[in-house]
Amino acid sequence: MSAVSNKKKIAELARQIADHQARLQVIGANWGEEINDALDATEKKFLEKLQKELKNFDFVPNQKKTLEQLEKINEKLIKIRAQAWIEAQASVTYECKNLAENEAKWAKRVSKEMTGEKKLNEPEQLQLNFVVENTLSSGRTLQQWFDKVAADDASRIETIIRQGVSSGWTIDQIADNIAGTAKNGYKDGVFNTTRREAVNMARTVCNGIANSAKLAFYQANDDVIIGVEILATLDGRTCPVCASLDRKRYKMDETPPSLPLHNMCRCVLLPVTPASDFADEQRPMAKADFMAEAQRSYEAKNKGEKFSDLDAEQKKKLYYQALREYEKRTGA
Repeated sequence: MSAVSNKKKIAELARQIADHQARLQVIGANWGEEINDALDATEKKFLEKLQKELKNFDFVPNQKKTLEQLEKINEKLIKIRAQAWIEAQASVTYECKNLAENEAKWAKRVSKEMTGEKKLNEPEQLQLNFVVENTLSSGRTLQQWFDKVAADDASRIETIIRQGVSSGWTIDQIADNIAGTAKNGYKDGVFNTTRREAVNMARTVCNGIANSAKLAFYQANDDVIIGVEILATLDGRTCPVCASLDRKRYKMDETPPSLPLHNMCRCVLLPVTPASDFADEQRPMAKADFMAEAQRSYEAKNKGEKFSDLDAEQKKKLYYQALREYEKRTGA
């Protein structure tokens, strides 16, 4: 194959990879919406129960009986939400299994293009099920993620109710602080915080399971695939951690960092093969080391001060500033 046609093939493959990652973001966001639809369906029943339970509730500060009553009220309300969480988890878990199968097939298709090999092994179904159940997405399994967001949801609701009754709020004020107000598009209640957490969880889990399924495929074909490579999504939202690991390679007998690297990470794990090498195909933004740019700019403006003495947040701020300046300067 000529250098020109090989370059075109690599460019086309890079486009396919980018498109695939974009679709994964959509899948994760859709899962988040599914979870929120299940939770939103409980809202009417929840608010009716809240009105009923608090209507005849008399709050007496620091009285044990009052606190016990309040705890029972919270338990009844959380039970309404709990069923929605169970249903949402069952739905997402089913879709995670389909995702794992599809990602292994996608990895097979990409690997065929990169190696020219016709016969490649697919991971066994038991292995893919293990991926779904045990993948750590930003430090948590699928079950642990659902446990966390459901517990956080319950805690926020309980906090508002306790705060409301002890502060003398009306039932409508308590309801508004939980569900939000029409005036503000229902974005000012704690339910909306849960909605954002659900999308965050879904997108993070989607990335984690997708990459773990791909890794399972690469490991099943370690006679052909000699290693894996982290490919970061390079744009104005890329974090310093992902940017620093972009194009980082690991041999098959090494353990690569668990993807996602953080919540809503968009990095992807690709195969490294003798037949195809992306090393000389630098993407435009990969030509700039934004952390190095940030250091150079900072020390030029602040004579005698060291970039290394700054804390992580200051470095991160300057990193993004350097990235924006690069985009403005180059249009890339």
